[in-house]
Amino acid sequence: MVYAVNNSGNTDTIIVNEGTLVQTVGGDNLDMGDRVVYSANGNAKLTILDYSAISIAGTSGGSKGSLANIQFANNFAASTNRSMFSTFNVASINDCIFRDCTA
Repeated sequence: MVYAVNNSGNTDTIIVNEGTLVQTVGGDNLDMGDRVVYSANGNAKLTILDYSAISIAGTSGGSKGSLANIQFANNFAASTNRSMFSTFNVASINDCIFRDCTA
């Protein structure tokens, strides 16, 4: 998802396929902007984003982005003064699972 977000337009929709996506190299912020991200199969138990040291953020000023049907595993904030969802001002986070995440 990091690659997709960083290489897509601010208002694009990103559909994540079933499986476990592992991101071990931290990034300071993953800016969601107005992107919509959801799993292709609609099942958060089968679509897992296993990240570490990444803060997922929305742009300031009220982004319209959203997340749905994604399982976040082993996520934690990129720095001690941020949460996993740093300034995440979005339309919605629906039917997501957070497993072994800290902030």
